[in-house]
Amino acid sequence: MLEYGKLLTELASVVSVSSREDKAHDWFVDLCTPIFDEVYTDHNGTVTAIKRCGKPEAEKLMLDAHLDEIGMVVTDITEKGSVKFASVGGIDTGILPASELIIYGKKTVRGIVAAAPPHLVPESQRGKKPDISSLYIDTGYTKEELSKIVSKGDLIGFDTSSSKLINNKFYSKGLDDRACALCIIGAVELLKNKEINYDIYAVFTSREETGTLGAVTSAYNLRPDMAIVVDVDHARLPEGEDIHHCVMGKGGSITYTGTLSRRLSDALVKSAKDSGLPYQVTATGGHTGTNAHDLAVACDGIPTVVLSLPLKNMHTPVEICSLSDMESVAGIIAEFASNGTFSGKEVVLIDR
Repeated sequence: MLEYGKLLTELASVVSVSSREDKAHDWFVDLCTPIFDEVYTDHNGTVTAIKRCGKPEAEKLMLDAHLDEIGMVVTDITEKGSVKFASVGGIDTGILPASELIIYGKKTVRGIVAAAPPHLVPESQRGKKPDISSLYIDTGYTKEELSKIVSKGDLIGFDTSSSKLINNKFYSKGLDDRACALCIIGAVELLKNKEINYDIYAVFTSREETGTLGAVTSAYNLRPDMAIVVDVDHARLPEGEDIHHCVMGKGGSITYTGTLSRRLSDALVKSAKDSGLPYQVTATGGHTGTNAHDLAVACDGIPTVVLSLPLKNMHTPVEICSLSDMESVAGIIAEFASNGTFSGKEVVLIDR
């Protein structure tokens, strides 16, 4: 079994802001190589790892988790040497003032998002989130010094710590969605020396936070018979009344939605029950905000389901997940791959 806490600690120092996933490629390739039969990276920045079952005409099971994380991009350097920036992916500007960042230029440059003291904020602006165009990063450099190492288009990531918390919890940046990538790898590790019913294509895709480029191009390249999209979902906050969200510590969450495959959701729920691991079920009327919906309509239609890892503080530098939930997600996938009988080739006129 993978040591999720140890691996998440290592990953915290690996930058993979959308369009710069290359920094994570070597790390994931090294981790996957002894576990999978074949591992490669395509020109779109997606890492694909294949585990073959050895059965003739086996169906292809695609397991998708995205490698990219949210971040920022340099848009300008002011005359006073401050860095102007825009978001890459969805960022709550309310968390940015006073944040510690790293600019990935010709060399890494640390900086702080400037924040006016509360008593100097105009009364009309108090209690409001700043517009990102009004923010800037202070690095301590002059414009002349900074321009030699930082350029427009350079990416920016969060500079934060990571740590295991009590009760088997862990916090870090970038758990969305790299923690789920580890769950997929952990599932295949659990299948070592076991019979598998599908050829598994673990696809660690690029640019989910800015679109679905990696997932869609991979779907057309691989032509899978079914897909399980493994992504994070909002966990209930402390003292929160968001009862429609999943609960951290109670296992992975399987989604029913009117836009994906109900048959595959049913099959995954059965695997969760058979595994004996804790799991949850959530429901939504439409889009899940993941790669799933683009996969479902790719090629000639791919039966797709979302399996979620509960996460707190999504799209912040201090995301929190449960290591036991990661074990649940990995175990559910392993059960489905080894004992599942779902066929993505079956023609279904109404899958609802």
